[in-house]
Amino acid sequence: MENLKNYEQFVYISTSEVYGHQKKGLLFHEKLLPHPISPYSIGKYTGELYAQMHMLHMHKPIKILRPFNVFGETQSNKAVIPELIEKFIKNEIVKITKGLQTREFNYVGNTINFLCEALNKNSFFNNIVNISDGNEVTIRVLAKKIQELTNSKSKLIIGGLSERPTEIHKMKASVKKMKSLLLRHPKLITFEEGLTRTINWHKEKEKLSEIISIKSSSFLDSRGYFLESFRESDFISNGINTRFTQDNFSHSIQGTLRGLHYQQNPKAQAKLVFCMRGEIFDVAVDIRKKSPTFGKWIGKILSESNHELLYIPEGFAHGFCVLSDEADVLYKVNQEYSPEDERGIVWNDPEINITWSTNKPILHEKDSLLPTLKNAENNFIYLH
Repeated sequence: MENLKNYEQFVYISTSEVYGHQKKGLLFHEKLLPHPISPYSIGKYTGELYAQMHMLHMHKPIKILRPFNVFGETQSNKAVIPELIEKFIKNEIVKITKGLQTREFNYVGNTINFLCEALNKNSFFNNIVNISDGNEVTIRVLAKKIQELTNSKSKLIIGGLSERPTEIHKMKASVKKMKSLLLRHPKLITFEEGLTRTINWHKEKEKLSEIISIKSSSFLDSRGYFLESFRESDFISNGINTRFTQDNFSHSIQGTLRGLHYQQNPKAQAKLVFCMRGEIFDVAVDIRKKSPTFGKWIGKILSESNHELLYIPEGFAHGFCVLSDEADVLYKVNQEYSPEDERGIVWNDPEINITWSTNKPILHEKDSLLPTLKNAENNFIYLH
């Protein structure tokens, strides 16, 4: 911000979590003294203070907006709604706390509409404003609603998890200020419709059934841990009869993006990807012509802590982005490297529209020059 001098307005997107713990039953209104209690909310509040200091020093207009619990398509699975959706879709056992915490969940489309309105209103200048459409719900009700909408057979265990030490039990926004400053109220998507859209998006991703996630067996003791990264019988039981012929290893720094790569027939490669150290976002894209999921992608976080492997068969382009400071990735392939058959697709193809963790990855020059899927050389045909 020190280098910003000529701008019309500065908008800082904060978070409702800066309010922290407040008196029971109290609406979170903008005049309340913030009480951030998590590293995330402390960082956001520090940003608010710095923005206000800049405003006073530079005599420049600023808007500080505090959105409440946004959810929607492409959100990280570390957030509560996508985490629940993924587990219910897969019919896994779902454990939550007693679920009595309340949140105002706001569908991302509604929040964006409010933010756009705020950007265009001079009345928001030099103001701190809550952004919410008022859908207050307990975590228990939320979990049951997602279970209902996904038609899941999962067992929901209420009280199966302990609460976080920094848990905020009730978050209810006062939106009087927002409504008074808005000249018109954007048309809203209902909470249930927002959930349905988000669930449908996750189901579309799950349709790439050929991509198989496998949890490796690990054994932890005081010395560290031992794990089996490959056992043939486990893979056969998952329908994988691939015979691997080459191992590849890569070491990468944070922000590195490798991909999207594949080898053409007759040297097409199936891959088994394992993150030995650090954390990556691993992606597979269906590039089989005439496939019902052609151009669709699926992403999975692989890390040294979750010990998961991702099996990617022939006919899919593969890439990953490094989320941690560094990452070591080992992957098996069933065909040896063949330079003359090597092909690729540019990482940010707008038709595929992968939600990477960064808009400015560290790329090899060759990867930055790859074509889009529409223009890529590709001899894969869907045969089912």
